[in-house]
Amino acid sequence: YVGICGGATTANQYGLVDCTTYKFNVRGPVWVKLQPHPLTDGYDTGRMVLFPHASGPLFVPRSEDQQTVLTFDVGDPPLPTFSHTVVRVLGKGRVVVFSGHPEGSADTRPMLRNAVMWTARIIGDN
Repeated sequence: YVGICGGATTANQYGLVDCTTYKFNVRGPVWVKLQPHPLTDGYDTGRMVLFPHASGPLFVPRSEDQQTVLTFDVGDPPLPTFSHTVVRVLGKGRVVVFSGHPEGSADTRPMLRNAVMWTARIIGDN
């Protein structure tokens, strides 16, 4: 399953990911930090990327069987760093949820391709 924006919210509602969500009514690009994962193959994980956003939720994973791949800071401390993109192996399947819209920019489209390939078990550990 690959969920984008509202599809990420739906995935959370149906238990494909297990996250606390918060409204984030920001429209436009947001800076995200990249973590090493097959989704970020081809990117320099030492730099930040502008990611298209259209009011998708903030995620805080509630279980340790999920991994945060992209994060963003939404303000000055003490506000926490929130998850933008969460991945999870669920049973025999894989789930990726994006708060934003990877299809919305030439810089982030490869992440969508990587997400589809990772969920289909074409890339990443099998």
